[in-house]
Amino acid sequence: MPDNDLKTILLRRFVAGSAWTTVGKLGAGIAVLGVNFTLARLLTPEAFGVYFLSLSVVLVAAVAAQFGMARAVVRLVAEDIGANRRAQVRGTVFTAHALVLILAASLGAVFYLGLGKWLANTVFEAPLMAGLVGLIAVWTVLVAYQNTLAETFRGFHDIRSTVLFGGQGVGLVSPLLTLVGLILLWLVWRRADLADVVSIAVAATAVSIGVGIAALRRRLRDYPPTTSIAVGALLALGWPLWLSTLLILTFTQADLWVLGALRGEADVAVYGAAAQLAALMALPFVIVHAATPASIAELYVQGKRRQLETLLRVSTLFATLPAAVLLLVFMLFGAEIMSLLYGEYYAAGAGILAILAGGHFMSIWTGPSGIAMMMTGHQATMMIITLLTSAATLGLAILVGRSYGAVGIAWVFAVGFSVQNLLMWVAARVKMGIWTHVSLARLWALARA
Repeated sequence: MPDNDLKTILLRRFVAGSAWTTVGKLGAGIAVLGVNFTLARLLTPEAFGVYFLSLSVVLVAAVAAQFGMARAVVRLVAEDIGANRRAQVRGTVFTAHALVLILAASLGAVFYLGLGKWLANTVFEAPLMAGLVGLIAVWTVLVAYQNTLAETFRGFHDIRSTVLFGGQGVGLVSPLLTLVGLILLWLVWRRADLADVVSIAVAATAVSIGVGIAALRRRLRDYPPTTSIAVGALLALGWPLWLSTLLILTFTQADLWVLGALRGEADVAVYGAAAQLAALMALPFVIVHAATPASIAELYVQGKRRQLETLLRVSTLFATLPAAVLLLVFMLFGAEIMSLLYGEYYAAGAGILAILAGGHFMSIWTGPSGIAMMMTGHQATMMIITLLTSAATLGLAILVGRSYGAVGIAWVFAVGFSVQNLLMWVAARVKMGIWTHVSLARLWALARA
């Protein structure tokens, strides 16, 4: 592909894909806020805290069950299409989905038969969570497959379907259906227990999966049947991606776990509410980079380093500007926002909100260095960085959390998250020869081309 076709790539994949993604992600973000707004009024702070812990466990367990297949299928499908190996696409997709279903069902069974009650009763000392073990196990299996299904569409550059059928914090259909169910529950009974809430979330996920499978079957009709089974390639690529992704997600959820183990569920509710709100900082980042993973794999394998760097740095600029505005709003009006969304009880989390938002901003400024390394064969480097920074942060959080509680844990994880992203930013430069941070100069050069 000639160099002057970079503009076409940006217009077709980045601009068009991100434009549709913006609508979907904003809708999903509003729906998640609506879910939390409703739950804060349906549940007691203790039950709300257990909900956050349960959701956190589901997200991490679902990634553990995927064994890296969600990321691996994006890369292999994109590479097969880019190299015109169309006959291998179906085999890659079917094999990845089958592996995830087997692994997720196995992990769900382990959780139901003992692991879940041990976590609830011993680690978190949350009897309410222990009564939800069966529902949490089913939720885990569904979310694991949902993530893989949605990411498969990304390999085809079908960002619309990825946004529609993605999982928690990524997709649109599931949170909207969950919100509708909770609103009906609120209007009819004005109260609910945690089992009702989780049941609605499980049902919404199942419906999203069903519609997504139908959409994927239609897309695969364009590709010839194949007897090729890419088990070896998927597993070889998947396990480093799996370990890196699992470590990153565990790192982002571990603050809730540490707080849940050291403090009560009510503290977890306040922290979780602030953390979910701070996560909106990443919304512009997710939107503008939704279309880039498959493009990263294609441009890198074609040796288009300069085009790849321009794509990443310009898209990072578009993510950083709105994130900076949101950070300022959270710092100035955090207490008012928390009180409005969740109630006066949760206004105490304003300081936590500002701290966590600052950590998110640093990760946005450095750009998608981690995604770039995962999509270009440097996942081992990313894995080492993630492992070392996560272990150090977790150990420090346990020590600080005993004396300084939620605020101390927030500071530790915000700083740890920032250090982790800075190290990945440098590693991307060393390993790939590109920078991923904000660049006004690249945007100006692109506009003049």
